[in-house]
Amino acid sequence: MRVVISGPESIKAGLLTAAPRCEPQPSTRLSFRLADAHALGGFRLSSPSWDLAESVPTLRTALSETDGDALCELVAETGEFTTRDGAALSYCRPSIKVIGPRHNPDQHAA
Repeated sequence: MRVVISGPESIKAGLLTAAPRCEPQPSTRLSFRLADAHALGGFRLSSPSWDLAESVPTLRTALSETDGDALCELVAETGEFTTRDGAALSYCRPSIKVIGPRHNPDQHAA
């Protein structure tokens, strides 16, 4: 899905501890708009994905290079694995790719 992200400040990342004596897990929050339905307003994605959290510094750098709104690709990949007990589990792994600056369609009027 193509989304529009308004600069590096739209992404926040940190670590949360779910319970006492548990390992912390990442908390990444992303604010965005749908590229093809900008008038619908803003949306937020919150994810505990380690892969997404580790990509935040690179993503912020790419967003700062677009100098304004950036057109991005938001993908939700499905991951699957089997536990030691034989239970099959699946999860969603979000990823974001910066395509480039968002061009206003009204600028291309002939």
